[in-house]
Amino acid sequence: MLRGGRGARFRRGGGARRVIACDLDPDALAASEANAALNGVSLELSDDLDACLALADRVTAADILYDRDNLPLLARFRRAGAPVLLADSRIAGLQPPGYRPLGNWHATTWPDLGEASEFNQVRLFLSEP
Repeated sequence: MLRGGRGARFRRGGGARRVIACDLDPDALAASEANAALNGVSLELSDDLDACLALADRVTAADILYDRDNLPLLARFRRAGAPVLLADSRIAGLQPPGYRPLGNWHATTWPDLGEASEFNQVRLFLSEP
């Protein structure tokens, strides 16, 4: 299950038997679908987070904390019981309860959107069991 504000990127050979992209934004879902097609990955689309979480054995989430009102999603993901991989570049010093940091990486969008350099530092977190 994937959730992200800009659409997900996929590659062949990822090992998943089933991938569901979940987002409220139809444009994000369309971008995910186009990327999956370009990479030969089978993908289902959904805007029903609860249904997706009920099926998930892994959850990835990226670009969801641009709005701090989305912070409760982190606890909601963990309650689903599947491991959660979270990527964030928006909240400096983020230390979400129940998640451990995996590291920081420099990243830019393509095409470059000219965002402030502070948003080019992506932090990855993994939910604790």
